[in-house]
Amino acid sequence: MGDAIMKRFGIATAALACILFSTATHARVITFNGLGVGGQLGLVVPEYDGPAFGFGINGMAEFDLGRFGRLQFIPTLTFWFDSDEWRNGAGVKFEDLNGQIVMNLFDTKYLFPLQRYPVNPYVGFSPFPCIVININKRWIDNEEEWDYNDADAGFNIFTGVDFPIKNKFVPYFEWRFMASHEWAMRVTGGFVIRF
Repeated sequence: MGDAIMKRFGIATAALACILFSTATHARVITFNGLGVGGQLGLVVPEYDGPAFGFGINGMAEFDLGRFGRLQFIPTLTFWFDSDEWRNGAGVKFEDLNGQIVMNLFDTKYLFPLQRYPVNPYVGFSPFPCIVININKRWIDNEEEWDYNDADAGFNIFTGVDFPIKNKFVPYFEWRFMASHEWAMRVTGGFVIRF
């Protein structure tokens, strides 16, 4: 299942990369538009766990492609954690902690050339693998039973809408799919402060 998802995801990512590269190479003048920083908060639905809240921070470097839109490079660092506690029939207490730390250092975001509208839709992907740190711990009656943490590579594809306010404060809403050895979907609201 995971290999099939990664193969389909790789094909979709390659197609999107070709479209973005073609658009960028047809732009006659590419100008640097500025930097920004921001944060995000959202709901994460991982493959093997229930929904959890996630949060993160992000940067932004933007380039204007003229009539072809804008291109942003947005390194992000995101986290999500989920804990569960229950007792079995014998009254033994179990506690689980699961989560991920994801470093997307090379996310690329293409904003369509719709300057006359109050919103800016976009699509994006990670052209290079992101780093995924998986955290899985279990305690039984307050004693650690196992601690399974590992690092993995992943790719993501995303789409969303920016809502610029006077071009300095930019809230956004985003849907993101990430594939590594497990997949996860994320629905996020966030913001970027431009400077």
